[in-house]
Amino acid sequence: MDVGKPPSPDDDADEIFAEEKERQAKQDASVAASWSKKVLVEGTGREAWQGARATLHIVGRRSHEDGEIFEDSRSREEPQLVLLGRGSVVLGLDRALLAMREGEHALVTVAPEGGYGAAGSHTYPIVPGSCTLVYDVEVVRLEEEGDLWDQSFGTKMRFAEERRARGNRLFKRRLYEWADAEYEQALRYLLYNPHPTPEESTAISAASLAVQLNLAASKLRCDRESEALAHAEQALQLQPEHPKALYRSAQAHTQRGEYAQARGFLRRAEAAAQGDSEVLKAVAQEGVRVEQRQGRHKRQQKRAYARMVQGGHEGRAEASLAGGPLRRSWRAAAGAARGDYGGAMMALVGAAVVAALAAALLLVPRLVASLVAAPGDDAE
Repeated sequence: MDVGKPPSPDDDADEIFAEEKERQAKQDASVAASWSKKVLVEGTGREAWQGARATLHIVGRRSHEDGEIFEDSRSREEPQLVLLGRGSVVLGLDRALLAMREGEHALVTVAPEGGYGAAGSHTYPIVPGSCTLVYDVEVVRLEEEGDLWDQSFGTKMRFAEERRARGNRLFKRRLYEWADAEYEQALRYLLYNPHPTPEESTAISAASLAVQLNLAASKLRCDRESEALAHAEQALQLQPEHPKALYRSAQAHTQRGEYAQARGFLRRAEAAAQGDSEVLKAVAQEGVRVEQRQGRHKRQQKRAYARMVQGGHEGRAEASLAGGPLRRSWRAAAGAARGDYGGAMMALVGAAVVAALAAALLLVPRLVASLVAAPGDDAE
């Protein structure tokens, strides 16, 4: 570069690229030094490789004194399925897995630099920042998967069905978040089929319909009603008026407190499900659930409305209305003590009248609240 000549945009870009490359090299070195492995059982199969489809059992613990478990595939009775070297697990464990063999069982220790760092884990809140992790890992199986765009149609369909079957098993065990992740992976294989034949398109549509319905169900269990509605709508685009898709939509609207929409979808599901006793039974049960939830919401609204009517001014009213007669009673007693019996009698009569009036006034808001429903109770 000539002296006195201002740097060109290309020079700035080269400098930024060099700095980024240096930072990446430091991070790679930090991650590479963050893990260590103690072999418990030697593996006899193939060595792991980048992009391998690994079936694993993983039990993760904090290295604190309590050694609390934060991840346990064995308790789920379902091995974990990950693509090695793709960031499916923390970087330190990912590197350690690439150094293992099929059939190997080992303890892998990961320092914070290769784990969840100073921030800790959002996925596993019990893992604090700067926490060393200890993983009990068994490599059950290693398979070829390759890049998604290189896979054959048959391979994608097989992987999609395997993921969906895993999701179904997890769903039955009420492990809804894990089931949801498996269904998402199943859908990934089905969506990337850019130029299918007519026969392949038919197979993809049937498989996609099943997965979309699964996703609608898992999103509901994970309290993600908007996503459940989106997947149910995708199912309805694949097969209009599908009774289960309509039923899932009704469930989502029920959970959102949208009872008119829920009833509308239930009516459509009932009409579409003629002859399917299982769906009809589920629709009837959801109808009862809608009535129960809306009834509960109405009662909550009435209580809130009653508190609003009674609140605020009532305490002041009680103090002023009750305080007046009480003061008059004291004045009557004082007058009697002074011998002013006529004045005392007049004060007592006045106090009694005002007390009766106060009691009547205080009952009016309660009576109104018990007879008048909260605004919008009957709106659909």
